[in-house]
Amino acid sequence: MQVRRLQLQNFRGVKRGAVFLDGHCLLAGSNSAGKSTICEALDLVMGPERMLRRPVIDEYDFYRAQYQERGGELPEVRIDVVLTDLSDAAQRRFGSHLRRWSRETNDFLDLVPDAIEDAEAGEWSLPVSFIGCYDPQEDDFAGGTFFAHPEAPADDPAAEDTAAPGAGLRPFTRADKRHCGFLYLRPNRTGNRALTFQRGSLLDTIVRLEAELADLFGKPPCAASTMLLSRLRAPASTRSGPRSVTASAGSSASVTPPTPWTCTFRRSPGSTCGKSCACLSLRNPAPTRCRSRDSAQAP
Repeated sequence: MQVRRLQLQNFRGVKRGAVFLDGHCLLAGSNSAGKSTICEALDLVMGPERMLRRPVIDEYDFYRAQYQERGGELPEVRIDVVLTDLSDAAQRRFGSHLRRWSRETNDFLDLVPDAIEDAEAGEWSLPVSFIGCYDPQEDDFAGGTFFAHPEAPADDPAAEDTAAPGAGLRPFTRADKRHCGFLYLRPNRTGNRALTFQRGSLLDTIVRLEAELADLFGKPPCAASTMLLSRLRAPASTRSGPRSVTASAGSSASVTPPTPWTCTFRRSPGSTCGKSCACLSLRNPAPTRCRSRDSAQAP
């Protein structure tokens, strides 16, 4: 299989765009040009293990981080991929979802006027999509991969939930993706991400596990975080040096200044997480001191 066309909508720094690929391709460009965006988009659609990450997407995957309802509509991330050079096994497996593709027009033949007579001249292609959005009722992000063809009518009574992402489309499952042979080797930047509080990072995972263990023994969650951060305080202070800031007056603890990724992902201001930390709320991006009880003391 080969990726012939990639279309992006509301994904990261791309409001709307398309990339056409032919054979072996090399993406070259300066930093923030969008190379990783293209690779991450392909991984969202075809990566067999990508849908296991929770959440599948987050607010930073939306264009300009606008994920909440605007003008009565929820912004939607959509990534469409057209796969060609299908093997005989793939054509048999995905037969009902295939469409004829024209290399001359870089589009489906059934969309080209008077091209239906020459449909046999085109090659079979498999259109697949990722669709994701924010669910305000669950206060979480939802998304999935689907076969983009055929599309069920909007008023199809067989659709279980017409408001869900990909309503009316058949899921493009993990077993289906294994026939694509897609593998994405990410750049070696895990060290930078691991030391942030970005959801799913190493530090975020450790803090969450510490909090769960503390809850079992009846300790406040902030106590678990303090136990972890106390062990990291010395090496972090040595490395950060004058760039660090003091957590509170008269405290020897120091933390690095918050970055756009250093976020607790709490979507309501005033969340309680301890006396000596600063929270970033999505509705209030400025660091604010958490309103915690005076009785919450670290051991």
